[in-house]
Amino acid sequence: MKEKQSGVKCRSEDSSRSMTNKLPHNIDTEQRVLAYCLLGECSEVLSILSPADFYATKHQLIFGAIRDLYQKNEPADFQVVAEALRSAGELEKAGGASYLVNLVDEVPSASSGEYFARSVKNYAVRRSVISRAAAITKSGYDPTCSVESLLDEAQGGFLEISLNAASVGEAAAPFADLSCQLMERLDSGQFAENRGVSTGLKQADDLLGGLFPGDLSIVAARPGNGKSALLLTIASNIAMQGDPVLIFSLEMPRLQLFERQIARMARVNVSKFRQPKTFARHEIERIAEALQSAYELPVFVDDTPYLAHGEMIRRARREHRKRGIRAIMIDYLQLIRISMPNRTRDLELGEVTRSLKGLAKELGVPVVLASQLNRQVELRKDPVPMLADLRDSGNIEQDADNVVFLYQDENTGEDYRWFYVAKQRQGVLAKNKLRWVGYTTSFENE
Repeated sequence: MKEKQSGVKCRSEDSSRSMTNKLPHNIDTEQRVLAYCLLGECSEVLSILSPADFYATKHQLIFGAIRDLYQKNEPADFQVVAEALRSAGELEKAGGASYLVNLVDEVPSASSGEYFARSVKNYAVRRSVISRAAAITKSGYDPTCSVESLLDEAQGGFLEISLNAASVGEAAAPFADLSCQLMERLDSGQFAENRGVSTGLKQADDLLGGLFPGDLSIVAARPGNGKSALLLTIASNIAMQGDPVLIFSLEMPRLQLFERQIARMARVNVSKFRQPKTFARHEIERIAEALQSAYELPVFVDDTPYLAHGEMIRRARREHRKRGIRAIMIDYLQLIRISMPNRTRDLELGEVTRSLKGLAKELGVPVVLASQLNRQVELRKDPVPMLADLRDSGNIEQDADNVVFLYQDENTGEDYRWFYVAKQRQGVLAKNKLRWVGYTTSFENE
């Protein structure tokens, strides 16, 4: 059963009510839930509620004792609960043994524990929203609180409430259900095609299977090995499939990035854009055709330098809602601004990668993040990068679903780069050669 929804939107006058009013709650409903647990099976209620969801302190204590007993596989009738509270020195705070007896004898037990538990949860969510809004309002009046911090507090607080409320009561999926889902996909032929978003580069897709929704992929290299070019190549290829792509270019101005895109499409030397008079007539004609084609590509570039990671996530959410973004490219990790006092750089970047992984899951899109490699890789005789070479953060490989290294050796020459998959949660570790087109600073298929 679900609570009846009125469909009426929140009215502005509601927000002006005095904060001295009692917070939303229903003692009778809380008592019904506790009576249900003391008299019968409580597992479905425990999957929905925590002690903090109850308004009355004594109800929090009683439900906490019930939960602890269930976790120990012990009975949770009123006598055992009373003894557990007495042992913890909290029986009187919980109303005494007489209150537990009254719950069982006088309160009508809920015929549907799940229904009343969800009602208690809804009241708890309302209280959380009110409390969070009050804290944000207080911060808004504080002149020492930066706008950036205020927005982070607001967004993070309400997102946390939303995620907690959305996960309430989600049942664990048995293998029986998963077997049916997998069989349906097999029968429908979904496995006959690549289920990820294609990078447009066959050698990369052969190893990764494409870019999958919810995945965080790291592309790491030393300067000059093409990590920015690879992100732009992949973004362009995805857009050519009709899927909108968002690029955060923290290092390269967007016009310079666009020049690279046009150079690739027109097959002209990108360096000539600095001296346009050096273009031949036939090159100008190809550029005009490329500009017309690029005009239709759903690629969106944010080149704000040294962008704060909280602001980046806000903008990504906004663009996703507005444009239906299917993939996000970020160039590059070490240029993302982080405000975490008394934290090492390693911990700061670890927080960024965790939040970007969360963003990928939240939006259901792949996120590709470029990263620098440590200089030590150039000092070794063996040029093959290792996960330990990821610059400034030992946490990157923990949060990433895929880690790819771009590098050169004596076997690649100037026309190729190794595309080395050093970590892949759902696949093998291997490497392929990607063809590098130096004069357009891009990658292409053979």
